[in-house]
Amino acid sequence: MIFAAACSFQGAVQSVLHFLACPEFLKVLHVDPETIDRILQSDFNCGYIAAIATVVLLIVFLLFLKLLGFIFFRTRRCSRVTVALEGGSIIVKSNAIEATVRNEIRDFGQISLRKLLLFKSGKNYSLKLLCEFDSKGEGMPEIAQKLRPRLQEVMQNLFGITNMTDISIIVERLRGGDEPEQEEKPFAADAHTGL
Repeated sequence: MIFAAACSFQGAVQSVLHFLACPEFLKVLHVDPETIDRILQSDFNCGYIAAIATVVLLIVFLLFLKLLGFIFFRTRRCSRVTVALEGGSIIVKSNAIEATVRNEIRDFGQISLRKLLLFKSGKNYSLKLLCEFDSKGEGMPEIAQKLRPRLQEVMQNLFGITNMTDISIIVERLRGGDEPEQEEKPFAADAHTGL
């Protein structure tokens, strides 16, 4: 049975290759039709060409799947969140979301928000909070565990946003301890005294 399937596949490959070997097509490529006929007479050559064609088709198919995945599942930056309701929708701009986040972050004295980025992936939204962090006090993991649920709850209560799935906190710089202390400059010789 496997042998019959292989023979039928080989016959299909030969018919496709004969179709591609039409004289008009070969004239464009400057190939002699007799050369193609000699190549197709050997079973080894037909199998080799069939293997190459299978690999090329598989690569094209995988690239097509990757392109579809990129189109449908990409994460892109957006400037508003749309909340669908029965009678219409609510559109919340990123400025309103940023003001809300800044208001909530005030209770956490160790971090301050520099910038907020809003992203959309499918029907879900995500936030990236670019912050400065003061290392004196609680650690960032503890603050993040308290802040994330609080922000999700506020977004749901104020605006009805239930699909804010990811809130990432990006620490850009440390406040207070990250800047190197200015070193004292060496004593410069006074031009008047000659030292």
